[in-house]
Amino acid sequence: GPPPADEEPLSYLPFGAGPRRCIGERFALLEAEEICCAVLKRCTVRLARGPPPVDEMRLTMRARDGIRLLLEEDETSKC
Repeated sequence: GPPPADEEPLSYLPFGAGPRRCIGERFALLEAEEICCAVLKRCTVRLARGPPPVDEMRLTMRARDGIRLLLEEDETSKC
């Protein structure tokens, strides 16, 4: 996964960079997007129990400690 915040910001490059960049990067990212779409079509997403997300402003707004979600399979989507 990504490095902790105190490490060099460019030390995590899963597909490399520059002229030796992985030729499969675009395909892998497209495949990950397709998998997420397929899962989300079959599920209902809701917040997990616990403290609510806390907003944090950076370059964009985000949840300070992330957002915990539950995926529940829809009754109508069973194979």
